[in-house]
Amino acid sequence: MSKVTNITFAGVGGQGILLASDMTANVLISAGYDVKQSEIHGMSQRGGSVVSDLRFGRKVHSPLITEGETDILVAFERLEGLRCIPLLCQGGTAVVNDEIILPVGCSSTDYPVDALERIGAAAGETVIVDATETAARAGNIRAANMVLMGVLSCLLQVEEDFWLCAIRDKFKGKVAEINEKAFSLGRERRAAAVAR
Repeated sequence: MSKVTNITFAGVGGQGILLASDMTANVLISAGYDVKQSEIHGMSQRGGSVVSDLRFGRKVHSPLITEGETDILVAFERLEGLRCIPLLCQGGTAVVNDEIILPVGCSSTDYPVDALERIGAAAGETVIVDATETAARAGNIRAANMVLMGVLSCLLQVEEDFWLCAIRDKFKGKVAEINEKAFSLGRERRAAAVAR
């Protein structure tokens, strides 16, 4: 990848967005890319929006992604994905966790029921993943971020071993096994979507 590729991670505080972004950055650095990141935490400890931008390529000069420049949007929650759609470039890919987390002060009647459809209409490709249920099959719902990283890994030209090494470096023992399994299930989910 000679051009700079832009990835936006978006979700709600507590979903492991920053961990996924940091681990992806480490994978890309290990693979020989120049990487820059920026983060917006909002009220992340209270369930607020969290966005992390990651840019990589041969040489990256700025960590900031402007509107219409995100190549891949990884949304950990439907509404947060919808909020970030203006960042997506024409023909960009949206990976969306099919989960609803109601923002503070929002009732279920205020939540846009057509969020997935609106994301799909704006993206060149949309991959919808039930990452939470998939993570539960791996052994822990907290590994939903690793499911999404598994899907993301299929969209980048980086060997799987780099990703597995990053997981093993970050986690140990049973936790590493669960996260590795969640990651593998995410890769299988992406492969199944392509095969359709």
